[in-house]
Amino acid sequence: MSVYKLKMVNYKLVKAIFDEIPNFTAMRTYTWIGLLLFLPFCSLRAGTLDSLLQVSINEKNPELKCDYYLKYINKLSGLSRDSAVKMLVRYEDSCGTQFDFGRYRAQSLRAYYLCFESKYEASLRLLHEALAKQKAIQDASGIAQTMNRMGIANNKFGRFDLAMRYLALARAEFIRLKDTTRLDMVLNNMGVFLHEQRKPTEAIEYYRQSLAIRTAKKDYYWMGYSYFNIGSSYVNAEKMDSAKYYLELAITTFETQTPTGKVPPMVYLGLGQLYGQTGKLAEGFTAIQKGLAGAEATGQTELILEGKLLLSNIYAEQHKYEQAFQAQREYLELKLSVDSSNNAQAVAEMEAKYQLTEQALQIEQLSSQKLDAENKAQQLTLYTIGAVSILILFGAVIGLVWLRRNQREKIERSLLNARIAEAKMFALRAQMNPHFIFNCINTAQHFVMNNQQQQAYEYLSDFAKLLRLVMENSAKTFIPLEDELQQLKLYMELEAIRFNNKFQYTLKMDSELGNGVYEIPGMLIQPIIENAIGHGLINRNDDKGTLLLQFKLEGETIVCEITDNGVGRERAAHIKAGKNIHYRSAAIPNIQERLDVLQKETGVNVSLTITDLTEGNEAAGTKVVLVIPYH
Repeated sequence: MSVYKLKMVNYKLVKAIFDEIPNFTAMRTYTWIGLLLFLPFCSLRAGTLDSLLQVSINEKNPELKCDYYLKYINKLSGLSRDSAVKMLVRYEDSCGTQFDFGRYRAQSLRAYYLCFESKYEASLRLLHEALAKQKAIQDASGIAQTMNRMGIANNKFGRFDLAMRYLALARAEFIRLKDTTRLDMVLNNMGVFLHEQRKPTEAIEYYRQSLAIRTAKKDYYWMGYSYFNIGSSYVNAEKMDSAKYYLELAITTFETQTPTGKVPPMVYLGLGQLYGQTGKLAEGFTAIQKGLAGAEATGQTELILEGKLLLSNIYAEQHKYEQAFQAQREYLELKLSVDSSNNAQAVAEMEAKYQLTEQALQIEQLSSQKLDAENKAQQLTLYTIGAVSILILFGAVIGLVWLRRNQREKIERSLLNARIAEAKMFALRAQMNPHFIFNCINTAQHFVMNNQQQQAYEYLSDFAKLLRLVMENSAKTFIPLEDELQQLKLYMELEAIRFNNKFQYTLKMDSELGNGVYEIPGMLIQPIIENAIGHGLINRNDDKGTLLLQFKLEGETIVCEITDNGVGRERAAHIKAGKNIHYRSAAIPNIQERLDVLQKETGVNVSLTITDLTEGNEAAGTKVVLVIPYH
């Protein structure tokens, strides 16, 4: 069959499916323009796609008809996601009010595609809207699909517990519906989440459950992904022989058992990571390049980030430090761009809003059910007690309703305050200063340009460790004390190198703190050290600056003392004014606000005290005493 005939077949099939949709008349002209633009993509895989459309046309059940058509669009997304999204938008518009579950399922799928572009906040907003509408029309299958996708989006924000909770709800619903096709995707996603939490054994168990379903259906495309996922988990478990077997099996499956014979970019990246960790740098470089090219061609931002980071590591292992630096810089720039489009505080507030709405609805329903039962019981009494009893009972019911409403409002206020406090803690948690990041990059670049390759490599290695620790711990309210100390040491070491060892630092800790596991609020101390270095020590006229950190255990708190022999706050302010710098540091106010929230949450007395040190009448530095709770 010629390409022209294939296009004509698709044209007729797509026309037929849209003719089946209610309320489509007003959208007809607009939609056909988009369909005609998309037909060249349809012709590439006409056999499979046409069969999906034909099944959808012949299907009489509206829900199944919608599912087949959305499967058709999902297949097309592998060729052009932009075109698939446009078709979803037109499909949503064409459904009208007579085909609600079709519109909201399409919206849910469109939100899922946003995850491939790392637009997780926008994805969650669409998913919450779709979920609320699907609950209103009691679309059980649609609700389960949306919850599965909400788990994926929340996982990308590091909200693992919430993500797994959504997946568990989706799995239970698909089991009830006996929908093995979608059940296998949920099981696979659970494996992915555990893999990302460095739990390879548990991840492989879920991957194998998913693979069993895919194998029974002879779905070779998704079997290839299962092999890839199992191989990646074996890489995490450092079982390289097993990892190599499954990753190569994934590539073979995609090349020989799927219609297109194309290997997905993430599989090449997984193979490149394996080669890099086993010392096969040339093979690793080739695989990563293939994965990056595929990810960039399909606009998969998340995979591009992973590829850039892997490429930087390969270059560093090959002692190509300038290329490693460039790849690292491209990764950081893209990461900052992605982070700027995903507001974690907004997501927390959004989640709290929908959770509160859900709880309020449940409370209202329970209250309504209880009042219903009481009213039935009261009716039996009304016939025997008489008019006086009716008045007494009426007053009792009014009082009960008032009390329950008052109690419900208190519960709602309490839940809201708790979530506001959580969101504030997340928003106020100190993050690495972007100026510090770019200053570190410039320092590494200076080493490279001056042919100090070993220094550049060591500096970049420490910098990467610091960034990884910050990203791993940024979503936690409390982190282990040893992790916080490691971050502080890396930060001070990088700053000391950057400022040509203009100061020396010392860290002291009570022996009791080393005899147990203590967790403290993360990133409270680093901004204080940053102030001590940037305003006090760096403004000295010599290289005899000292910075002393002391940690003491006192009752239910840990006392941290930060002492420097810098020029003092007053002199630092004069120097800042002389440099015509007008910005006002927000570090201390933010720390104080976080301490206020911690005190309310824990009931432990916490404080921040700053003392100017003097020798005679001369400024001799600054001492900051930070009293914080621990777990």
